[in-house]
Amino acid sequence: MEFLRLWDREQFSGAEDHDVLIGDVLIMLFQALIRVLQGQSSDGSWDCKTESSAYAILTLANLQDLPIATSLRPVIDSAIKSGRDYLLRSTADLAAEYTWIEKVTYFLPTLHQAYMLAALNAPTTTHNFGVTLMDAANLPVEKIGAFKKFYQQLPIFKTAPEWSIEAALIEGYLWLPQLQQVRLQVFPRTDMKEDKYFEYIPFTWTAANMLEGAHYRPNFMRDMMIISFLNYQADEYMESVVSTTFRGRSNEARELINNLFDSRGPTGPGELSGSSGATALASDTSIDGIRDGDHSQLMSVTDHDESSIQEKEVFKVLGNFIDHVIHHPAVREASDYDQSHLQHELRNFLLAHIDQAEDSDKLRSQQLPRDHFDVFQSPKSAFFRWIKDISSVHTSCPYAFAFATCLLNRKGHLFRTSVDRYLGQAACGHLATLCRMYNDYGSLARDRAEMNLNCLNFPEFHTSDGPRGEEALKRELFRLAEFERDCLVLTVKRMTTECHEELVQFVQTFVNVTDMYGQIYVERDIASRLK
Repeated sequence: MEFLRLWDREQFSGAEDHDVLIGDVLIMLFQALIRVLQGQSSDGSWDCKTESSAYAILTLANLQDLPIATSLRPVIDSAIKSGRDYLLRSTADLAAEYTWIEKVTYFLPTLHQAYMLAALNAPTTTHNFGVTLMDAANLPVEKIGAFKKFYQQLPIFKTAPEWSIEAALIEGYLWLPQLQQVRLQVFPRTDMKEDKYFEYIPFTWTAANMLEGAHYRPNFMRDMMIISFLNYQADEYMESVVSTTFRGRSNEARELINNLFDSRGPTGPGELSGSSGATALASDTSIDGIRDGDHSQLMSVTDHDESSIQEKEVFKVLGNFIDHVIHHPAVREASDYDQSHLQHELRNFLLAHIDQAEDSDKLRSQQLPRDHFDVFQSPKSAFFRWIKDISSVHTSCPYAFAFATCLLNRKGHLFRTSVDRYLGQAACGHLATLCRMYNDYGSLARDRAEMNLNCLNFPEFHTSDGPRGEEALKRELFRLAEFERDCLVLTVKRMTTECHEELVQFVQTFVNVTDMYGQIYVERDIASRLK
């Protein structure tokens, strides 16, 4: 806080990029504030210990005039009062209150008393921060209020305190400038309408982190926020560019994607293998040190024709995307197994887009009247197999889960047994299916306008009883989605008895993020359309 006060008085000039530094400091201090607020028990204590409670009260007293937390001031004041009431009425056996500090426990009566007195008498700090700092934070107060009302309607937040939703929104907007800096460093967004989803992404991670009390480190949060918007952009790019460039030539598109992966080969920790096209880490950087690779040697198309130029551009863009994911510095430190699994899931994700585009082209070729609800006449498989094998993979959920695993599963401490792996994958599978069903429920109008294959186009939803209205079909899809939710809940419940607590927390946090998108789509379609 003293740093912010000095910076606000223009008495600090020790950094060149003030905005980035201030952004990081604000995120760090705000996270500290929220985690202390979340840690308070119903009796006003922290950990049911007087000294730990004194630490927390002193933290809140020092952070209560944080300028980005003005709207939370009543919550902070209430927490301080409850904590002090606990200290005043506490009759705990002080000799039993040993506190863990680093690797040892300790108890010093005089120091304990000093912390108690300090917590009970810490003054209310007040600093009128200037316009400069508030501009650096740049919190859109009206939007935060509107989004809070929207998110309160979602089932996932039905028991969440109102202040926690607002706090997650504030932290999300603190992250947004960092994401905007790397917004277009992998995918171009030519001829795309506004990316409405972009503003939702930081909140999904800050809120999920808060719901589970996971407290994941900032680097992990940032990496997952970036991968989240890249997934939206990948979906846009595959639909608007790749499917158009390779229309009627799906096998060539599959070959291009397979070549991109085969040329890189398997990678182990700290090394890159394959052709020179795989070398993506150098001083000429974009996101997290990833630069454009030289993929030209892998292209067999000629240089003079326009379609060849477009194909080369596709090759380059998808190559950069793959490199960002599989050559991410943290991924390269993961085990060979986790890296290989990530490559497998990422390849399937891109190939699923080709399958989806091919099926959508078949749907368009049926040429039925626009007011007719198109029944897909030539599915490759039953709806059940399609939703499990292609459409759920198309959501990006399985590969994003594999990416997060690489970031967190250092030295195998997260997934320790075959049971951990199996149940984790089972939960991810049900989650991906649930998310696809929710997505198609919410995007039906857009899919019908653009003639994209939707769950509700499958013959299983159109029986011999005659045509049914759109709302009746959506209700049926929603029933299937709730079945997948029941399977997901059962799987996570099983994990609580079979797996260790840290893994369950990770899976539940990931579930909350993905499920949040599904619930958002039920209320509104946030995907971008072509212009």
